[in-house]
Amino acid sequence: MAGERQNIIEEEVEKLLGASYIKEVQYPQWLTNIVMVKKANGKWRMCVDFQTLNKACPQGYLSSSTY
Repeated sequence: MAGERQNIIEEEVEKLLGASYIKEVQYPQWLTNIVMVKKANGKWRMCVDFQTLNKACPQGYLSSSTY
């Protein structure tokens, strides 16, 4: 199971790199964890835990009424 997830993660990362949606960095200030979730159809979904990124972002800059 872990090997299957690793292969799926590598494929998804390559796809995102190819689409310029993400880029490789050598010395990140923070890291973001990913979590693999199995969908009802048996396929895997790669989810990103943005808690560390959210902590680094300024709070209160935009109010929810501006959306």
